[in-house]
Amino acid sequence: MMLFAGAVAYTAVSGCASVPAGAVTIPQRELRPFIGRMVKEHGFSRAKLERLFGRVRLRPGVLAAIRRPAEAKPWFQYRPIFLTSARIRGGVRFWDRYAPILKRARQRYGVPPQIVTGIIGVETRSGRRMGNIPVMDSLSTLAFDYPPRARFFRRELAQFLLLTRDDGLDPLRVKGS
Repeated sequence: MMLFAGAVAYTAVSGCASVPAGAVTIPQRELRPFIGRMVKEHGFSRAKLERLFGRVRLRPGVLAAIRRPAEAKPWFQYRPIFLTSARIRGGVRFWDRYAPILKRARQRYGVPPQIVTGIIGVETRSGRRMGNIPVMDSLSTLAFDYPPRARFFRRELAQFLLLTRDDGLDPLRVKGS
């Protein structure tokens, strides 16, 4: 019995030692079913996903940002943010520079270049603002610590993991905003 108690104490302490002070991690009761689905439905390695999520940190700043979206503003306040001469010029330059890629994307996915260019203009200022927050942390925060949209963001997180696997990217190194 004493050996068992010692093993339990060691496990508890060693598990805490690997987590930086102040770090907020994903509750296992939330994470286990997600990892199970990724293993079963997409052939991921359980051990690799557990190691990956062991390095993920929930980010309170992401929650603060999603709770104050610009989209909540009335249109007359929202419009001037995006319809500026500088943004329009940036969008035109982006479209001109990437016209062949936008054309291929339209042929392959059926999405018109103006839609892609508009989204990239809003989300990245036509590629000039790429962000510096680890996407894995952001999506995990929203998937496991934002109940109003957790289901949506778990699907997004699954797609992100598939994308990084398919493209040979380290999910912990991809940055976003």
